Amino acid sequence: MTSSDDSSKMKTSNEKSNNLLAKRYIGLEKSIWTELNVLPIVHKAINLGQGFIDYAPPYYFIDLYKETLDDPNIFLHQYTREMGHRRLVEAISNVYSPYFNRKIDPLTEILVTDGATQSLFNCIHSFINPDDEVKYLSSFLQYFLKLMNA
Repeated sequence: MTSSDDSSKMKTSNEKSNNLLAKRYIGLEKSIWTELNVLPIVHKAINLGQGFIDYAPPYYFIDLYKETLDDPNIFLHQYTREMGHRRLVEAISNVYSPYFNRKIDPLTEILVTDGATQSLFNCIHSFINPDDEVKYLSSFLQYFLKLMNA
């Protein structure tokens, strides 16, 4: 087999793998974060763009973490509720309910996500259908245009 045969075989393989990707992501360019994450390394700076820190966690936190890992209670080692840990959503409800003059149901009206990107992703994929018109304000991350099928 020649090297040209290998390259055509690889191309076919890549084309097949692209067919597995949802169409909304085909042609998605690299995120701006790809470029921004390199800059602090090059300039020996702290990357505050995505929450990267330049220090270790406090010892008391490490000790509590170790204590939790060593605890034989199997319920401490399970997945948490997808919409947010129950104690966390209850605490959020307790803080914000007075502002709305009503009890916010922590189990049906509060969603905790891993950050802004996941939150917007969830909203867009939950409420936006193909061919829906979406109005957005500048500035925004270009990533969200692809999510909205722009």
